[in-house]
Amino acid sequence: GAAVAAGMASVALGGDTGGSIRIPASCCGVVGLRPTPDRIPSEEVDVTVLQSRGPMTRTVADARLLFSVMTATRPSGVSSKRRLLIGTAFAGADPACQDACRRAARALENAGHEIQEIKWDPEPVTEGYAVVRRASMASFPADLSTFGPGIRKLAEEGRSLTAMDYFRAFELATNAANRAVAVPLQTRYDFLLTPTLGLPPMQIEKVPPFLGEEWARYVQFVLPVTFARSPAISIPAGLHEGLPIGVQLVGQFGQEYDLLEFAEQLEQMPGFGFQRPPGLD
Repeated sequence: GAAVAAGMASVALGGDTGGSIRIPASCCGVVGLRPTPDRIPSEEVDVTVLQSRGPMTRTVADARLLFSVMTATRPSGVSSKRRLLIGTAFAGADPACQDACRRAARALENAGHEIQEIKWDPEPVTEGYAVVRRASMASFPADLSTFGPGIRKLAEEGRSLTAMDYFRAFELATNAANRAVAVPLQTRYDFLLTPTLGLPPMQIEKVPPFLGEEWARYVQFVLPVTFARSPAISIPAGLHEGLPIGVQLVGQFGQEYDLLEFAEQLEQMPGFGFQRPPGLD
């Protein structure tokens, strides 16, 4: 993501389980697309069965082009010029992240779309993911001495879990994610809009400990989308204290081109889309 933002690369590829496309895209001020899982084939073994491969680019148009190449499909989509019903959630996020989401909602409303707030309960998802991720670390090499103390501790905790612990946690997270994401999209809304992250970008030493309580607040909007297996895209939404901030659009299962077309509409509105980082001119 940083290389794309700095102009060192035109595009980049990523793998997104807990947000590893959308998080760097938001923090670097670029576009990051997490497609529906399995849309892009991969030979890599994913023990969580949640990972999705996708592009990071400076524009939605580039993301569409790279996605079409990766899937060997022709770009298509239903015109987003019609009036759409958008569900939005931002409660619990940092004020700066809430502001970015509200600005996006106002811009879309001014473009003729209808915006409605929806219920968003991420806690069961983040709790379930913490167990699932620990369990996935149980497959790390037997000798954990080469890992740092934090990862070593999580892997050791993962090895103490049972198969039933894993399946219960996965079911808990999936059911909660479906209530927050899949059901609203299947029954009422065309797209969902949230902040990409619950906290703005921070210095590396201030990043919350992985799978901790503050980390759960950080990823409260990306994880439910992961477990709902929905496609999502992070769009640059300006700067906060000189650092990029993003908003997330979530689409219907398997409908990436519709999502990309809608995202392009938001990208073209004032205050959104890629901005060249200060100091690189």
